[in-house]
Amino acid sequence: MPGRSRYDGLPTASLSVEDGAGGTREVSYLLPRTPLSPEQATPMAAHRVAPDDRLDLIATRYSATPRPSGGSATSTSRSTRTGWWTAPPGDR
Repeated sequence: MPGRSRYDGLPTASLSVEDGAGGTREVSYLLPRTPLSPEQATPMAAHRVAPDDRLDLIATRYSATPRPSGGSATSTSRSTRTGWWTAPPGDR
């Protein structure tokens, strides 16, 4: 997967498959990666999950480059208001 891709440099494998028209084609795919053991990983943050938490809002809160999710340009949801992710906890 060459180029400017998040997959660039990851190990790949190839497989020849039938193309449905009597020929074959080469298909490349990513090999599975082994996750880091807990001893090797560095925690990014600790978060106590509440019953009404949404994964997208939690990710926005801790992301270095927040990306508001969904909605239109006029949406007033908490995740799309400018500065929401930097506001002190009581001001959200």
